[in-house]
Amino acid sequence: MRLSRATGLAILSLFLLVSAAGAEERPSIEERVVLKEDRLYGHLSAAMLVRNDFYDTPGFGLDLGYYFDERWGAELRVLKLQSTLSRAGASVLEQTGLAPDLRAPDLWLSAGVRSSLGYAKILVWERFVMRFDPQLVGHAGVLFAEERIAPGAAIGAGVVIHMKWDLQLKIDLLFSAQFENRLRGIAPAFGFMPSLSLGWSLPLGGNL
Repeated sequence: MRLSRATGLAILSLFLLVSAAGAEERPSIEERVVLKEDRLYGHLSAAMLVRNDFYDTPGFGLDLGYYFDERWGAELRVLKLQSTLSRAGASVLEQTGLAPDLRAPDLWLSAGVRSSLGYAKILVWERFVMRFDPQLVGHAGVLFAEERIAPGAAIGAGVVIHMKWDLQLKIDLLFSAQFENRLRGIAPAFGFMPSLSLGWSLPLGGNL
């Protein structure tokens, strides 16, 4: 009985020692190599507004923003939209002579927030280390469509990829909604707005 108790204590002690050693060797999460806090950024953007209308609407523009800390940032977005009738819209116009009730989008102005969910890195092709922030994004703004002005919003997910020389690549996939005053009254137009942006991040004081 004493031998069994002694054996049990020895096994328990060995287990605790191994556990402690393993805890000391456990790798910690890497400290952030690229910081966002107190930094301004500017990105050139290419986007596509895809809605339940009869227009193909690519666009280009500018994003300007500032990160208050590693999690929260504010952003202004200006997109100049180049709308043309889609193949379906042109077919309807040719067959019936009727143009879409929705007006062609011309310009999107919005302000919003970006919230970083974390900080991660992956090894690409066993050669390149890519560091990035997965984010939640929300914007509210107005869509100018010919003579009409439609309030709207866009929410979704994004990722900011940090590169050398403070360059950033940003990919957003936002679901959008605009509310336009049409002939039948106010009607929503739903869709999504994917975008790809490239730009530079600068410390607020200008010191790299």
